[in-house]
Amino acid sequence: MVDSAQFLLADCHFQMKQYIVAAAEYEQLIVQFPQSSLVEQAEYQRGECYFELSPRTSLDQTYTAQTIEAFQEFIEMYPNSDLVPDAMDKILECRLKLAQKDYESGRLYHNMGEYSAARIYYDSVMENFYDTPFAAKAQYYKSVAFMDSRNWQEAISEFSIFLERYSDHEWSDRALRKLNEAREHYQEELEDARALSGN
Repeated sequence: MVDSAQFLLADCHFQMKQYIVAAAEYEQLIVQFPQSSLVEQAEYQRGECYFELSPRTSLDQTYTAQTIEAFQEFIEMYPNSDLVPDAMDKILECRLKLAQKDYESGRLYHNMGEYSAARIYYDSVMENFYDTPFAAKAQYYKSVAFMDSRNWQEAISEFSIFLERYSDHEWSDRALRKLNEAREHYQEELEDARALSGN
């Protein structure tokens, strides 16, 4: 009965929205009673605690990352659990939040004219959250960042990548116009360079 009492204690803290304490109490059950039939539910509830603590995107996302980690561990340990679909949905929701966080950070630096810093965040979105809707947006604005810094060759390359990867995206026409504009600027630079070398 001790494991049941421990679970009820953790659950009481959860119901009272004392999520940090609840997570610690669920962890206590998991460590002290690894053979308990309640461990599966406790593992899931631990993830729920972090999920409830996950804040809006403008704030620190430590708990969001902990949510993903906890639910991934749960899925690995209990792949046949009825709770797996819920855990996967919450992982997806958290990954979207982290993708949005990096994307918005990129846009902030971009608007400040800090193009190199912006590209770091855009790259993070594309590398770590390539399966989210923010990946296409990050690729587009990475291309724009090169254009805004007058790096026409890189802009041409990145816009071409966007159009290849996201040909059906709602921004594809916009990207094509930007690509053609970058090509025109690049051609103008080449002509200016030839004229200078001719002199």
